[in-house]
Amino acid sequence: MKNNDKKNFSKLCVEICGGRCCNPWWGIIYYTLRTTASPSKLTTLHQDILNSIKKREKRIRSAYVTNEKPPRPLFEKPLRYNITPVNIKVDGGGLLIEMRAMFAFRCLFLSEENVCTIHPSLDKSSEDIRPPHCAELGMPTARSGEKGYCRIIEAEVLDGGAGLEQAIEIEKLSSEEHFSSGLSSVEGATDKVVLQVKDFFAIHPEKLPKEVSRKQSRNEPCACGSGKKYKKCCGS
Repeated sequence: MKNNDKKNFSKLCVEICGGRCCNPWWGIIYYTLRTTASPSKLTTLHQDILNSIKKREKRIRSAYVTNEKPPRPLFEKPLRYNITPVNIKVDGGGLLIEMRAMFAFRCLFLSEENVCTIHPSLDKSSEDIRPPHCAELGMPTARSGEKGYCRIIEAEVLDGGAGLEQAIEIEKLSSEEHFSSGLSSVEGATDKVVLQVKDFFAIHPEKLPKEVSRKQSRNEPCACGSGKKYKKCCGS
């Protein structure tokens, strides 16, 4: 990308878009959690989910550091955690939970005016100290689903700016929706996922592990986590 292009895209992001993709910056990871916990072992399930979220958060924060010696981190703790189980499967005596983990970060190098203070087009130094992941965002040739894709840049490049306002509005509404439905602590986000897993098995009791159902006494609390006795819930 030529220097003039860098300046144009920087101006687009800062003056027109207002740093929509950077404030907050969303780190999104899809992963599968394999846990030996069953719906009846919520303490174990809670801990496994909590550990998996912390691990992915740490991975993002360790990857986004400046290209300096010593490097400086771009992010502190997330402003919001938006964690959702997108698919749940019984795997033997445990569970396979496909997760979508979204972390809303505030970049430490973003000014109050949403200007990226380490962007090469604004920095007097010719060296780009942004991490590679950050520098790739907004590549004009990237398409949806590809690394470096930005809906706003695509609208500017392909449509000559015709769909720019719509693209900015989509980004704004999407970010606000995910932010408002997220939680401010990793513990709260974990509690929400555990509740979603419990609700899943309350709606689909036939998917409970068979060994759990066989061991259930009719007067014991139901393994789905409803709080009812097994005979009045999944065993009725």
